[in-house]
Amino acid sequence: MNLLRIILGSVIIYYIVERSLFSWNKEIPSIYFLTIQSNLILAIYWILSPLVRKKAHPVFSLVVTTNMVITGTIFIMLIDEGFTDKLYLMLENKSISSMVHYISMASSIITHYMMPALALLDFLLFVDLETLQPGKKIFVLVYPVCYFIFHLIYSSLSGNFIYPFFDPDYLGGNVLVVLLTLGMVVAVFLIGIGVVALNRIIQRRISRYFEKLLQS
Repeated sequence: MNLLRIILGSVIIYYIVERSLFSWNKEIPSIYFLTIQSNLILAIYWILSPLVRKKAHPVFSLVVTTNMVITGTIFIMLIDEGFTDKLYLMLENKSISSMVHYISMASSIITHYMMPALALLDFLLFVDLETLQPGKKIFVLVYPVCYFIFHLIYSSLSGNFIYPFFDPDYLGGNVLVVLLTLGMVVAVFLIGIGVVALNRIIQRRISRYFEKLLQS
């Protein structure tokens, strides 16, 4: 499994570098996107897994996995259709090349769909949360809250919104942006709790299966 994690982590790094070199959006650096940051954290964690996995506190696995689930969820619910339509419109108007279009689509599928699903599967099957204290779940909010603050500062200084649903003009006012942000923070925490609960259910079933297997 460690070898597979290293391979998958390397794939993530490759697509992040490729997207950075051939990005269709020249106004905002690729590294500023939540998707790229979340996948980069996952890639580093997976590549270093032979060294850090057994020693790292399970809360780190929880944080990494929650970030990836958020990445996939936000993209599917708020961005996917608009992102795809915009790419095809830009291709039709020859604003981007077919190569950049292909890279963007491939990178999107891998970083928004494949890696969140694999990260969740890895967490559910191979992470033991027995030593995770209930209060530690709050750590899932650290990175998302820091990213929201970063987004706010960057948008205020540059005038570019990394994600349009944080733009008051697009959303319909500052109040709605604040409410959306608070709603996302609550959703992140609930996702973290849900991921923990699902992990424990699956881990118990796996343990029972092997117990019955040994007894038979």
